[in-house]
Amino acid sequence: LIDDITGDFYKIKQTLSEFFDHNNYIFRKNGNKVIVRSENYSDRYLKNGVVVSNKEYIPLKNGDEFPAFVRVNATRHVGNNNIPLNIDEVEEWVKNKAKGFELSDIEVVDEGVLRAAKNVHRITLHSYNVFAVFTVVDVEKANETMGKGIGREKRFGFGMIDKM
Repeated sequence: LIDDITGDFYKIKQTLSEFFDHNNYIFRKNGNKVIVRSENYSDRYLKNGVVVSNKEYIPLKNGDEFPAFVRVNATRHVGNNNIPLNIDEVEEWVKNKAKGFELSDIEVVDEGVLRAAKNVHRITLHSYNVFAVFTVVDVEKANETMGKGIGREKRFGFGMIDKM
């Protein structure tokens, strides 16, 4: 957890990039704290107040079942654009992306559009919150999915499966 991180998802990404290699972390903002999961970290990060949360999730076992939450930017690629899925398409999209898991009792909540400033450009992402019961059916794939997250825009706080 990094205390008192403020700003939009792009500013948080910039802050975390100072601690972690570009592709070696996923995160989720929770109030004024940021929960980070990374397989690669050193004591340097711990000394700077960063606690990596992946140890409590891995290793999973086949048959493990738990309720979880994941914020996703569920899109389809059309031409040069990523178009947000309709809310009724998100459940199937999450099932396909959650490798190693079987999902049940799925609830999808449309959080709407999130915006951030990147220099003079604007970043616009569509956010869905997905609540479900995750059951491990392939432990190797499930552990990989927990470590890497699902979907696009993980560097902006999307895709981290978080046990409830």
